[in-house]
Amino acid sequence: MLECPDCEKAFRGARCPTCGWAPPAPPPLREAKPAYCALDGTTLERGFCHAGGGYPVTSACPFACPLCGQRLGWDGGCEACHGCTTGRREDWTFPGHRFELDAGHYVRDDSLPPGRRACTPAQNAAGLAAVQLILATANLPAAPAPPRLRLLQRAGLAQDAS
Repeated sequence: MLECPDCEKAFRGARCPTCGWAPPAPPPLREAKPAYCALDGTTLERGFCHAGGGYPVTSACPFACPLCGQRLGWDGGCEACHGCTTGRREDWTFPGHRFELDAGHYVRDDSLPPGRRACTPAQNAAGLAAVQLILATANLPAAPAPPRLRLLQRAGLAQDAS
């Protein structure tokens, strides 16, 4: 219900029936500016770049988890519920599609379906052991010392690790 400022009577509708006063019209809605791909400058359609065939690398994943509604990552995983309702690590899944980075755009990888299971703790430990074995047997050059440590070594305030 509105109150007329001229005759101070309450009324319903678009105009005061006594004096004809009408509230001011709301300002017109501004049209949303079109979004452009930061990589190739083409117009995005709901975040999708048709020229690049995917979503620009500068954008966040626009998809939500079907279980909890939180934003998914580009790998299809949900950091909030991990794709399960139990919370147990053994039940974790990737509820969304996986997107691969290709020429600056995230392109959907249809080779992996949504709902795929995450690895079990045993599979995770086996993968870590394989990576550790590769790193232990690889002939990698030593990482350079951080600049501050090099300054301390030159000043004789720190020992050289080599």
